[in-house]
Amino acid sequence: MNNEEDKISNIEWGFAIGVAVFIDLIQALLALLLIGLILNRFITVIVWLSAYLWLKISGVKRFGKILTSGGVLEVIPILGAFPFWTGAIIAIMIKEKAKNVLPGPAAKLATKSI
Repeated sequence: MNNEEDKISNIEWGFAIGVAVFIDLIQALLALLLIGLILNRFITVIVWLSAYLWLKISGVKRFGKILTSGGVLEVIPILGAFPFWTGAIIAIMIKEKAKNVLPGPAAKLATKSI
């Protein structure tokens, strides 16, 4: 096991996942109402910037590809109704938790594969 301490607590991860689920539900509802074709793009930019800032301040490293993938998929009109924000936050959480649970080389391999 790694001696490195978790940068983000489990409660904070739970809160982040809850917020991501809420945002995904709002975006799906707006997409059904056809307002989301325009409004969801603004929401995506705000969510991406907020998540980026939160993760940077928390000291999480190498999360940009996952977060950007979620944001790009949210912008595509039909795919935007799927919960990509929730998936991105969960993938980043798994990547961070793997560093502390797995031994050295296995942690590096697991974080590269995500």
